[in-house]
Amino acid sequence: MSNDETVSTKAFDTRGDRIPGTLADGSIAKLRRPTRETSGSVKTTNGTGVAASIRAAVEEDTAGRRGHASEKKTGPRSRSTVADRTLLEVPFEQRYEARNAGAKYDAKTKTSYYDGPLPDKLKAWKSQDYSYTRWVEDQLNRRVRPVPLGPVMFTPREHQAAAAVKIRKSYEDGWPGFLIADSTGLGKTLSITAGVCEVAKARKATKTRPLKTLVVCPKGAMGVWRQTLKAYEPSTILRPLIINYQQLNKLIKAPSGAGRPKKTKTGKTRRPSARTTNRQIARNGTPKINFDVIVFDESHYLKNYGSSGMSLAACTIARLNDAYAKGKSPFVIYSTATPGSTPLNLAIMAPTLARALDPKKRKHIKPGDWGQFLLEEGFHVSKGKTGWNWVTIPWYGAKSDDPRERAKYERGKEKAQGLMDEDTKRIGAAWAKPDSPFLSRDPTQLRNWPKQPVEPFYIELDAEGRQMYEDAWTRFRGFLKLKQRGQTDPKDALTENLRFRQKASLLKAPVIAEHAADLVAEGNQVFIGCEFLETVDIIMGALKAKKIPVAEFTGRAAADREKNRIAFQKGECKVIIANVAEAVSFHAGESLPDGTKATSAQRISIIADVRQNPNDCIQQMGRAHRDGQCSPVEFPVILDTVDVKVMDSFIKKARNLNNMKSEADPDYLDRVFADML
Repeated sequence: MSNDETVSTKAFDTRGDRIPGTLADGSIAKLRRPTRETSGSVKTTNGTGVAASIRAAVEEDTAGRRGHASEKKTGPRSRSTVADRTLLEVPFEQRYEARNAGAKYDAKTKTSYYDGPLPDKLKAWKSQDYSYTRWVEDQLNRRVRPVPLGPVMFTPREHQAAAAVKIRKSYEDGWPGFLIADSTGLGKTLSITAGVCEVAKARKATKTRPLKTLVVCPKGAMGVWRQTLKAYEPSTILRPLIINYQQLNKLIKAPSGAGRPKKTKTGKTRRPSARTTNRQIARNGTPKINFDVIVFDESHYLKNYGSSGMSLAACTIARLNDAYAKGKSPFVIYSTATPGSTPLNLAIMAPTLARALDPKKRKHIKPGDWGQFLLEEGFHVSKGKTGWNWVTIPWYGAKSDDPRERAKYERGKEKAQGLMDEDTKRIGAAWAKPDSPFLSRDPTQLRNWPKQPVEPFYIELDAEGRQMYEDAWTRFRGFLKLKQRGQTDPKDALTENLRFRQKASLLKAPVIAEHAADLVAEGNQVFIGCEFLETVDIIMGALKAKKIPVAEFTGRAAADREKNRIAFQKGECKVIIANVAEAVSFHAGESLPDGTKATSAQRISIIADVRQNPNDCIQQMGRAHRDGQCSPVEFPVILDTVDVKVMDSFIKKARNLNNMKSEADPDYLDRVFADML
């Protein structure tokens, strides 16, 4: 490459932002940087040979060779003549502040950086350990910067060590993946970390030739993964990259033509939307890096394969459309307590689960072929206009006054539930085989770990409350003196159902606040799981009026979430209200980042809003019931409202999920709520 050659800069992430330090073809951008001459003086060079050297290092990753770029000379550039470059994660609004502190900014790649030892003023913006920016930085510098271990070290418990052994055995037996579906709170993160280290040992990985490991998780869980990796000494033979699901397209090389303007039927040239372009990249692109092991934490994020861009990107990065080759293809670990409530939700696990269902079938099953595979295997699925469908419980006659129509509905409901049980139990039986790459354990299977008690908390509306519930949405908000937002009254069934759910949530909020205050007076700490922010506001206002310290853990308070969580864990706040469903802990006795322990006070969980997605509800149940610490959970339900219908749907979906996990007691919730149903 000549000194004055222009470098392409068309490299954008899924939000349309420039990817730090990369070009459109996946290589590292050529930036101006200082080099040291033998005399010790510093001169500026335009990087002759640098882009070629780094491009070769990235291609080495893509080819699947383990280790890092410094193990092999990739060009005329010498490590001894180039100062280390630090890529900085500077928010846009702080760009000029960073520049005044000494950072340099490359407008073409929209990257802030600094050459040489990083001054104290810039350390606040240095790349985080195991981040994508750090991975690019290491490739640019042609060496992996070591990450120091943390002050607190973890030792796997007996059940976590057993999980690690089974993960390694599944890898050695040639399985393409592994599903760990332990109930929430059993420490799946450490189980997986230990398991990946066992796979690394099987692959003869070392500190100088580490196992390239990708961890994909919700944004809120990234800190937990960093802490766990630093607290587990054997992880030094891994080279981890932690990224969230929304950033997956950063790891994919865009296919030619993606985002290119096309002519419409009217003859006009139009550029496709960002969403269309991102889906093209996710579906048709190629991985920039060939990882040895990929972990999809909270893998229920990928349950809607084909309709979500992140599921397409995950499939591409993990090479799930290609036949698995041990030692060459990524070994994929799926981790979730809630894999899904229908067999169709498991499409992302198709290469592994298809083999478990039909060991004699040698044909590779892609995620896109999952629906057809289930049909051929005798599952009760059908092909619709927009995708595959599973059994549904009929709606006709449910509220009919005609006894014949009502009886017809009951027969249809019973038949549909029987077909559901048949299919889900087949999935559970396949996973439960001794040699299957699967683990699902609940606390009762572990020594002295309690099962979570579940209690219904029924609420009856008085005449005024009933009138408010039945009133139109705008009139209802007027009664509660809430601002009128958006359109007036709903005109479609889905919106109407949502409005009734919001009404029920707002009406029971004062009752929940009063109950939480009583629990605090008895010496408990209370976790309240909500869905609607206005419900959060009503409960917080009522508790503050009673002088009870309360904290919020929601998306609108993202900057203060961890501070609020620590305040609750240390007992400074007695109640915490969250609309986050996963990847956070509120249990008693937790080991906190500063080395102290959370209070030992009994945690009581209240699920104020049962969600339409059963996974979110089950995940919230486990926020305080973790690590052997029992947290009874209560479900406030207003009788004769939409609450009963939503709760009924949740219980049925939870039973399907438990069947597919081969749970010993899948009908537990049916018995608890028998009076209501």
